[in-house]
Amino acid sequence: MTAIEIEVEYADKSNDVPRAVETIILDAGHPEKDYRRVIYAPWDKPYRYRATYVLGNQRSTTPWMEASSATKFVTINTPFDQEFSLQVLASADWKEVSQIIVDLEYADSQSDFRMTNSFGFEKATPQRQAWKFPIRDPNHREFTCTQTMLLANGGVVVSPAQTRKSDAQVLVVGNAPGGVVTIEVDATDTGIGRDVVRVIVRPTYSDPEHNVLDTETLVFRTAETKEWQIARADAAKNRYFYDVEYFMRDGNRRRLSDQQGIITSIRDILVLPPVPAA
Repeated sequence: MTAIEIEVEYADKSNDVPRAVETIILDAGHPEKDYRRVIYAPWDKPYRYRATYVLGNQRSTTPWMEASSATKFVTINTPFDQEFSLQVLASADWKEVSQIIVDLEYADSQSDFRMTNSFGFEKATPQRQAWKFPIRDPNHREFTCTQTMLLANGGVVVSPAQTRKSDAQVLVVGNAPGGVVTIEVDATDTGIGRDVVRVIVRPTYSDPEHNVLDTETLVFRTAETKEWQIARADAAKNRYFYDVEYFMRDGNRRRLSDQQGIITSIRDILVLPPVPAA
């Protein structure tokens, strides 16, 4: 909070004292100030005052409060007893996404208090950011978020604004809210280098409910390990399928189709089976 603006209002029609509203500014260097006004009449009517709290470029104003002429000292307390604390986590397949922009808004109309912020995420930046500020109503924690993804192919995906009820849960943004899974595909047991000269693997991960289809083609010429990444929308969707084609030294091909794999961790391994019998 950078300052508090105190508006003071006084009027007395019966004694021809016109209404006037004047502002006193309190800050860290001047936490207390005197206010005086010459009215050329007895001061026996109540006056009103209200406070506007200034937080950066945000302002929050209290309702008008009335005080009697006997009240000559006013204490302005901070209304911010609790804090809004949201963790924003980027989870994306950075081969497909180049940048994520998140726009956030907190609006408490009853308290005349509003806060906004924006975060940008890239592969080289920290993947977790915190949005914290004091709030006037500890029970009001609803906020709105909008996500824009800039894709590596030049495309732009703007998601509709979403309203969340609380800051208690981590806000996950990006094209992989279910996490990016890395599967190490190991061709050591296929017999490659002996009777097998080449192995082609075609894994597929599909989640139609969230419009996710992730396919890959991996070619092995030696007993090695290659990585396949899956950007999941739903962490509960953990099943994938794969086909394996074995190119034999004698020129024949052998196939295994519709093989099933289960994701068990964020970094998993798929050991390709040996070449099937002819």
